[in-house]
Amino acid sequence: MDRRGYVLAALFDAAWLVTLWPDARRARQVAEHAAAAQGALLPALGRYVVAAADRSPEALLAAADDLRARGLVLHGTQAHATAVRLLREDGRTALATDEAHRLHALVAAAGEELDLLVPPVAPVDTLSPREREVARLVARGLSNKDVARELVLSDRTVDNHVYRIFRKLGITSRDQLPSVL
Repeated sequence: MDRRGYVLAALFDAAWLVTLWPDARRARQVAEHAAAAQGALLPALGRYVVAAADRSPEALLAAADDLRARGLVLHGTQAHATAVRLLREDGRTALATDEAHRLHALVAAAGEELDLLVPPVAPVDTLSPREREVARLVARGLSNKDVARELVLSDRTVDNHVYRIFRKLGITSRDQLPSVL
């Protein structure tokens, strides 16, 4: 195996390991070797590794699109999913929800079994068990009063749950709720 083969193997390993243990210094070392390689594939993987190590959602989104454009759909999906998770952790729920929708659409369009990577970024993961229960009932079309009656809660408690659900999911209307559940 020539040097490029070793760099490629190291990059593929780094692309998976960086999500488990982000080490920015080592990521940059691997990316430097990738940048020096010929072609576009290795540098693109290098940019992804650095973006993941830096925990930069914007850089990960750019890397995801770049990786997909180069035929690395699996790595692009992983980069996109990581970006959505980081956006949620940063409290940027509206952008996280938009990107999660875009990610789901891209996965569906790819026709691949990539959906195994996508569930960890599902917006409902951010909801408490009670909020999920309220959200499902609201998504079925029940009013807040009906939800309160069904769950034996006060109207005010349901109002608070609905407010927090909307905030966490980055939505502004009840009509949007079924599409994010």
